[in-house]
Amino acid sequence: DTGGTGDTGGTGDTGPTPDETVTGSNTNTPGQGFLTDDGVFQEQLLPANTVPGSMSSGIGDADLSFNRTTGEASGTVTLTGVDADRVDLMVGPPGTNGFVAVALENPSGDGTTWVLPENLSSGQAMFILQNLNSGNLYVAASNAAFPNGEVRRQLLPGEVMQFTTGSVTGTNGATAEGIVLVNPITGDYSITWNTSDATLVSANLNDNVISGTTTSNYVPLIQRTSNPMRFFLDGNYLDANDPLFPDPNLLTRLNNDTVFLDAHAPDDTRVFQSLVSGN
Repeated sequence: DTGGTGDTGGTGDTGPTPDETVTGSNTNTPGQGFLTDDGVFQEQLLPANTVPGSMSSGIGDADLSFNRTTGEASGTVTLTGVDADRVDLMVGPPGTNGFVAVALENPSGDGTTWVLPENLSSGQAMFILQNLNSGNLYVAASNAAFPNGEVRRQLLPGEVMQFTTGSVTGTNGATAEGIVLVNPITGDYSITWNTSDATLVSANLNDNVISGTTTSNYVPLIQRTSNPMRFFLDGNYLDANDPLFPDPNLLTRLNNDTVFLDAHAPDDTRVFQSLVSGN
């Protein structure tokens, strides 16, 4: 869902090194953040990155800067051939539609050049940085014809690791797909479990063999109020207050192929269960 402020989940860690700007890769592969030495994301928004692909002929150029320590964010998005009603920083993993974190402004009113607001609240800055660190942030230009975005680009720091369940079918014929993004440097993570079943009441991250009935490291996900078909959990597994802190940590468990997601019906029947693995 693209509207509303959404659920913020955990605040995450703002980075281990003082005065450190967000680090990442230096190769501009699809969906991969390209970071110059001064910590600026220079990205191209493309129609093929939207969900579903918009088939538009327009493009966008983003020049965005984020600082982990100060929380400062600035930059512009310039559109060509896109008739945008709005441009937003959105929260959501690759391949899914998320919700608005911060709306960019169009000072000239021409719909072409959009800028990040100058005065973000500390809460907004923290939320942006946690989701940026975990790879759970993207920028999209949208309008009435393309409410989920006419052009889009995920902002993925190069260190972010992606794990997924792939598309799975439940016992009732519904489908689901789980995505886990983990930043091994900062410890920030994002877990999203998207389903097509609005009757589910709970979902969990588990650490055990998938065929077992007893699970360890049981962690419940949060069901989105505005979209009951989506469950999520965001946080920082290096933080002692985080539900995924106890050893073995989340990344170790994922690399050992022991983590799976499940979801339950009101009578506690397990509708979905699927191993989360790297790609």
